[in-house]
Amino acid sequence: YLTGWTTGDTTDGDIAVLKLNASDGSLVWAHTWGTDKFDSADGQMVVDEGNIYVSGRLDANSALFGGKAVIVKFSIGTGEYLDHHAWGGPIFNDGLGMTSDSESLFVVGLTMGYGNGSQIFLLKYDKELNLLWQQLWGGPGGESARAAVVDSAGNILIAGNTDSYGSGKGDIVLLSYSPEGVLNWSQLWGGPNKDSVQGIALYNGFVYLVGSTENNSL
Repeated sequence: YLTGWTTGDTTDGDIAVLKLNASDGSLVWAHTWGTDKFDSADGQMVVDEGNIYVSGRLDANSALFGGKAVIVKFSIGTGEYLDHHAWGGPIFNDGLGMTSDSESLFVVGLTMGYGNGSQIFLLKYDKELNLLWQQLWGGPGGESARAAVVDSAGNILIAGNTDSYGSGKGDIVLLSYSPEGVLNWSQLWGGPNKDSVQGIALYNGFVYLVGSTENNSL
């Protein structure tokens, strides 16, 4: 299963979902869905026995401005659009990443319009796309997150980037939230130059982050 976005027949962008055969890569089906503005999926998805859940951005003025964060539900069998839920403030919102604990769905990303700068958001949904709770994290600078995992105790670990805290022009932040949405702790990493994180994995009691750094001596 692949997800992203494509130029629509009459729109700047639509969310695209593709199903391919793993044996030879041949296309089984391809579906698009969206509004008459710019819509995108950011490459993150959760797949279960009946559905595909995709996170991204909806109803934006362009690829750079506006829009709500969105989670969209598609049929795993046919690719048919089933439901969606949009969320966010008045300026810019993007559901850059998502994960699941098999019962609930968690969407992370960035939002502008709450607080002084861009904030990291964490949204918890059930599989009927009812929003169960929401949390924001950030300071006066700018924050974003595109990767998250759930540990064996149900805590949600978020790999993000912060300009508000840390040592320099941008640092990596690791956040841990309880299953109820309470912040357990946060940890920062970085040097005087820019650091950023793009991915996270959890294995055998350790969290692994991957990204980039301009601090070669670290």
